[in-house]
Amino acid sequence: MAVLALLCAAPVALTSAAALAAGNLLTNGTFEGTGSGSLSGWGGSGGTLSLVAGNGGGHAARLTASAAAKDYAYTSKKPVTSTTAGTAYTLAGFVSSASAGQSVCLILKETPAGGTSTVGSAQSCRVATSAWTAFAPVAYTVAHSGDQLTVNVQDATPAQGASFDIDDLSLTAGQTSDQGPPSVPTGVTATANSSTSATVTWDASTDDVGVTGYDIMRGGSKVMTVGGTVTSWTDNGLSPQTTYNYTVDAFDAAGNVSAASASASVTTPAGGGGGGGATVNNPCGVVSQSSAPYAHIVVIMDENLTYPAWQSSPDAAYTHLLGNDCRLETNAAGETHPSFPNYLAVTGGGFTTCLGCSTSADNIFHQLNVAGGSWRDYNQSMPGNCHSNTSSVPQYRSGHNPAFWYTNLGAKGDNTCAKYDVPADPNMWNDIANDNLPEFAWVAPDDCYDVHWQTGPCEKETGATKADRIKLGDQYIKQLMQAIVATPSYQAGRTLLIVTWDESNEGSVLNKGNWGIDCSNQTFYNANKATCQVVTILVSARIPAGPTNAFYSHYSLTRAIEQNFGLPLLGGANNVATAPIY
Repeated sequence: MAVLALLCAAPVALTSAAALAAGNLLTNGTFEGTGSGSLSGWGGSGGTLSLVAGNGGGHAARLTASAAAKDYAYTSKKPVTSTTAGTAYTLAGFVSSASAGQSVCLILKETPAGGTSTVGSAQSCRVATSAWTAFAPVAYTVAHSGDQLTVNVQDATPAQGASFDIDDLSLTAGQTSDQGPPSVPTGVTATANSSTSATVTWDASTDDVGVTGYDIMRGGSKVMTVGGTVTSWTDNGLSPQTTYNYTVDAFDAAGNVSAASASASVTTPAGGGGGGGATVNNPCGVVSQSSAPYAHIVVIMDENLTYPAWQSSPDAAYTHLLGNDCRLETNAAGETHPSFPNYLAVTGGGFTTCLGCSTSADNIFHQLNVAGGSWRDYNQSMPGNCHSNTSSVPQYRSGHNPAFWYTNLGAKGDNTCAKYDVPADPNMWNDIANDNLPEFAWVAPDDCYDVHWQTGPCEKETGATKADRIKLGDQYIKQLMQAIVATPSYQAGRTLLIVTWDESNEGSVLNKGNWGIDCSNQTFYNANKATCQVVTILVSARIPAGPTNAFYSHYSLTRAIEQNFGLPLLGGANNVATAPIY
């Protein structure tokens, strides 16, 4: 996926001079001054600037936060003071940090001459590591003539004393100077790990600026995109006694893609007597059914799809498979309309129809904090921890991020939103790969992968159109299942995945007159099934195949999750049947 590829930009050393070609509009973007190291032309807000060792030698700037509040480095003089409408600019740079997990953003803003209001902006964010890593280039086209441009590098939620380092920053007019593709990956091999798993490895490619990532193809179809520092990937959910062929290509941040590598083939062995356990295409009913509590419950909530539309769509092929092979709730109700209150309903047992309103209501996240449990709210494309909406990433919606709205998780509460409400890329994928999911995980795909769609941004992110929205959402769920089903916890029946939708609404079905209805009442549901019914599928290695026709609502999920973890029931969870998760 395009967003995953950009957020996983590769560390680059000794090659950054190419990013600082003639025409750099920033003063002292290398922090070298006349050669002995300098912070000239730069200032810091919310923190202190200092000189440190740079990317590939020389010097860099370090910003150390003075308090647990937003800090940023900025150009003390505007690099462009009189713009020309329609001019394209590219902002690039490198970041590293000894303070693990910080989300640092490279930001370019257009403001009126002599003013401070923002006309438009663009940014690139990444979770900084100890290795020097390239930001995905920030591309911005000026809206008005006569405006000015401002550059800063920001951490919105640092811990006091946390720091990040920046180096080799450049602002250029026109297209990026990186015009050549990376070298073709070599040394590609494929090795069977089991009857259902194989690992593909390759030698790192090179590029004049930096390798951003690799695409892995199986049988000519892309199955995974990984970051530029990764040179191996494990493909799970394969079939026994089957031959698979893999190729790998490399791409850079400018969108240049290498040719495909030579093909590597592998044949999986026969499965063991037990059939090899759960696979992505057979994830349920492979271990004994049990009512023991799950160690991990993962909820993925998609958007705005009627049950009949899901049933009839050929693009929902993988979730159809889950519905057939796992436990499909054929009479499941979303709580209400519009989208936002349904996220609060599942996590807090109640809802408000006030859109974008914080709430002091208790919730499962806070209950787990009090009980000493663990949680994460993973949000695709969110530019930083516990982040509000941003015009530069419109496909991320904070209204689909429940933890963001609970005040007892915020700065005036226990402040755990800033720690555990995190971007899905790479946090979620790393936690799954390490079999380190929390007890309760919420997954919110962005609007390009949750079946909702944002015309414009989603075409740019995915290369697809709105007609593909169900297919993209279905593929995202498959990718998530492919990763989770390979974990030892899932194979042992200790992980439950709940796939559900927020509401039964595709735009023309509903209007604001439906806002605030209560679909958790079965009599109301029976009379208003077309507007209340949602797809809900329960997936676990210990859940046998077969539908359940009884009535359950979003509050039934709240009740089941709280009972699994021994938590007190909240609000509407007291008045409904428990979803059959065992």
